[in-house]
Amino acid sequence: MSISKNRNNSMIELVGIQNLNHIAEEAPILIWMTDEKSRCSYINQGWLEFTGLSAEQILGLGWIRSIHKDELPKFLEIHRKAQKNYEDFEVECRLKRYDGKYKRMIMRGNCRWDEVGNFLGYVGICSDITKKQKQLETSENILKNIIESTDTPIVALDNEYKILANNKAHCRLIYQLFGVNIQIGDNILEKIKHLPEGYAIMSETWKKALSGEKMIKQEQFLDINQHTKYYEVTYSLLYNNLGKIIGATAISRDITETKEYEAQMRKMADQQEAMIENLARQNEELTLQEEQLRQSNLEEQKMHKLLEEEREQLTERNFELDQIIYKTSHDVRSPITSMMGLVEILKEEKDLSRIAEYVGFLEKRIYDLDRFTKSMLNYGKAQRAELERDKIEFATMFNSCFLELQYHPNYEKLHKKVEIKNPEIPFFTDAFRLKIILSNLISNAVKYQNLYHIHSFLKINVEIQATCANIILQDNGIGIPPQYLDKVFDMFFRATDKSEGSGLGMYIVKQTLKKLGGNVKIESEMGKGTNIFIHLPNLGGN
Repeated sequence: MSISKNRNNSMIELVGIQNLNHIAEEAPILIWMTDEKSRCSYINQGWLEFTGLSAEQILGLGWIRSIHKDELPKFLEIHRKAQKNYEDFEVECRLKRYDGKYKRMIMRGNCRWDEVGNFLGYVGICSDITKKQKQLETSENILKNIIESTDTPIVALDNEYKILANNKAHCRLIYQLFGVNIQIGDNILEKIKHLPEGYAIMSETWKKALSGEKMIKQEQFLDINQHTKYYEVTYSLLYNNLGKIIGATAISRDITETKEYEAQMRKMADQQEAMIENLARQNEELTLQEEQLRQSNLEEQKMHKLLEEEREQLTERNFELDQIIYKTSHDVRSPITSMMGLVEILKEEKDLSRIAEYVGFLEKRIYDLDRFTKSMLNYGKAQRAELERDKIEFATMFNSCFLELQYHPNYEKLHKKVEIKNPEIPFFTDAFRLKIILSNLISNAVKYQNLYHIHSFLKINVEIQATCANIILQDNGIGIPPQYLDKVFDMFFRATDKSEGSGLGMYIVKQTLKKLGGNVKIESEMGKGTNIFIHLPNLGGN
């Protein structure tokens, strides 16, 4: 607290010395006053009643006799330093009550000045915080038990890398990684200095954390069994109750399974790409077999044998997919099963016009599978590709998205309108990722039109600013049921039984926007349409 030299005098003039004395005597707190030599010149009735001492015992230098002897040196040091610099002070200490028991107090002192600015001493109050202190201790014990019982590793170090606090989960983690046991008071760097790689990583990271750099860092280690482990660690500064920095904390989260899953997804994407090429070759073979059926009835037995071989290959591929794409088995298995049924029909069909129709069905199912795989590939690329900073021409990008969808059923029925505000402002972001976002959203507007409307529309408004771009896509399609609005961004979720997609589109949109530092919000009403709001930072600024 800071009080000006004239504040005390102004209070006296405003209230009057008699009224102030009356207020001080009746106040339910302890009030005291000292002169410039730290001698007590006044104490109120509250002080006398609390300590049980007489005014004669307290006045002069006797006023400090009630302070606990273990805390008296600290009090005197703070008091003398404040008086030397003519500063207000605040100190926590225990004060002896009339019954011999000590109560924890906050003692605050404010400088007194005369009208010409001479220092006269201090006037102060004592506030009982015993109950508050017990509540704080209870809260600390509860917090300590919570920290100790959690499976999340937590540790706090002081500025010399010594352990101030940690839980059992952190002790287990350090043992699993470095094969050493730790306890409170240990210098954690000294415990692992025989492991150069681990020592270097932890030394650099903790140095940054203790310097005040709050960070969330992913760290990779080989544990004592030579298994690679990944952790996401959050580092924060640690303060005492006076606001002074006394160290830093680290909270670790094991993300090994997440990393392994990402690696598995990348592997799956590569395998799916090979599968698409193989399916394309199989389609060419089926077309050739159709021509052979038309040319000669004698070729039928040969084609039957080839189809049987292909059916066995497809069955084998289905088994591989069931093992590899365990979370997307339905989206891959369904079109393959359909194709197998059509192949069986083709083996018995003699009508060439019907054969062409079945091949068309085969082509559609293969297209569905290709679309799903591209979704997975786009997701994989969007997740692992480096973030690029490309200059964006929104009009060109929208036209490109429209062209890719021009052969989609009902595309021509959708009236599209694009308005771009401030196109002259340069806007930069990752063009590849932005194209994925816009293609998914525009494709949804095309696929989920309300075909009962005479006029189906998609309105796109872009407002470019120096720091960001805001994009609004508004359509009057079939809409989304309210109970599904908070699920549309989940992986593999389909909000309607009319959906023929993978259930990945909106999930990819949200995850890709997250990579770009943006966000998305959706509003929808069944039968009326959907509004999607996108906010993107401009990566071209500082």
